[in-house]
Amino acid sequence: MLNVTLHNPWRLWTLLLALLLGVVVATPTSMAQSTAEDYKVTILTPHSTVLGQDQEIVVRVRTLQGEPAQGVPVRFQLDPQWHGDAKIVPAETTTQDGIARARVRADLIGHVGVTVRVGFGTVHKRTGLLFVPFSGGEPGGGA
Repeated sequence: MLNVTLHNPWRLWTLLLALLLGVVVATPTSMAQSTAEDYKVTILTPHSTVLGQDQEIVVRVRTLQGEPAQGVPVRFQLDPQWHGDAKIVPAETTTQDGIARARVRADLIGHVGVTVRVGFGTVHKRTGLLFVPFSGGEPGGGA
């Protein structure tokens, strides 16, 4: 009879421990799901541009339901080797009607790599622009 009485408190403690463990394990998962940022991100940029001219990068941000994401922070960062030889303005902005824009300008010929971060760091995309020298010829091949 004594064993049965002692056995019941252990069952109670085991049950309470299992419930507590279940709450602790489930809490981060439910919190992550409620604060997760998932966006569909498209970057529109030409393949190349003429050296010394500004070129626009357009980032289109949509929710998972396909709606334009309003007020989402978007950050632009040049590859480290381009610091001092290229600029991107603005470095940070927010989406308006699902669109964020920045302008890139380079002082040297080459491929300028850009990292785009959408939201609070959860979505990263890469793109780049090839800056080429101006040929000096007239458009259309005129003499």
